[in-house]
Amino acid sequence: VSTQSTERASVVRSFIQKLIELTERIHKTESEHLTKERNRKAHMLTIANKKVPKSEEELDALNPEEFFGEKALDRNAALKAKNLVVDRDREIAKIERNLQELNSLFKDFALLVEQQSEMIDSIEWNVKRAQAAVEIGKQELELAYKYKKGIRKKKAFIFSAIFAGIGMAVLGVLAKVGIIAAL
Repeated sequence: VSTQSTERASVVRSFIQKLIELTERIHKTESEHLTKERNRKAHMLTIANKKVPKSEEELDALNPEEFFGEKALDRNAALKAKNLVVDRDREIAKIERNLQELNSLFKDFALLVEQQSEMIDSIEWNVKRAQAAVEIGKQELELAYKYKKGIRKKKAFIFSAIFAGIGMAVLGVLAKVGIIAAL
């Protein structure tokens, strides 16, 4: 019987020890929670520009919902504010994407302008070459016209001389034959 009572006493002491440890842990956790809650209330009072009480009892007695008075944020107002922020963030992201697209378009446009500039320079060079060739061709045509005009005069003179020579030869032959004398 004495062995059983010693075992019971040992088990009871063990339970009492565990109960004491558990109670101490609960007290410690409760104390930490209370400290965090007091710090949160003090922070909320600071945000609301209100005086923070010196004693812990006064701080514990305050209702955090009353800190802001008429400025208290209800859940709907907070959700609306959050939604506005999210919408603005989306819009800013959209604007950023649009600006990136615009930047890309400007880069593409600059590349096209550069390519077109090279083409335009090439066209301009070809036009200047063609203009020079046309000027040379014009000068050559004017010279050819002068030569043709000179040749035409020479041809007319030569044909006139040939016809005059033939005409004189025919007259000489006719005069020898006696056809011209009779006239």
